Amino acid sequence: MPECSDYTTTTTCRAAGCSYEPAIGYCREMGANIPCERFFTPQLCTFQPSCRFNNLTQTCADAVAGPPCADFSAMPSACPTTRCRYDTAAKLCLGREANPPCSRYGRGMRRLFAKPYVRFSTMMPAASCPVPDIEFQLLPATPIQDATCRIADVCTMDEWESQALTPSSDRYVRVQAAICMLSCFETRSIGVHH
Repeated sequence: MPECSDYTTTTTCRAAGCSYEPAIGYCREMGANIPCERFFTPQLCTFQPSCRFNNLTQTCADAVAGPPCADFSAMPSACPTTRCRYDTAAKLCLGREANPPCSRYGRGMRRLFAKPYVRFSTMMPAASCPVPDIEFQLLPATPIQDATCRIADVCTMDEWESQALTPSSDRYVRVQAAICMLSCFETRSIGVHH
């Protein structure tokens, strides 16, 4: 069954027994507070007494909790360290216990996030590496810390690997492949591309 916030017009909202706020185009349960993040201007933010507009992030947020950590991602020096931490590899301001999404470390991002990163686990057996074909292990897991992993290099279309990726080491130095010109042909392929 749809929730009130799923309705987008006055008619459908009221027909479902919900309350519609035309100033912000939001449908809510009767008597329920409107989430602060639904207010997009300083003037609208004052509509809800528990909300405050943050001039730095240009967002409306809960007056006590403040803006979510992610709202500070574009401003590393403003990431509030009392409740957040800035992950320089992922370039995100996160909650103190939060981990960056795995998508920040995908194959396409490897050159941007080449610094080692640590996998964390709480009250669980220590995690180890690698994720096949994506990472290798710099340091093994210990009784108090998960393994330190690093994203593996990937050969481009004009490179080849002289040593394959292993669980504990990156691919060996990539060597620039020779490219045939109009006046030559290849006698054999250049080998494995990753």
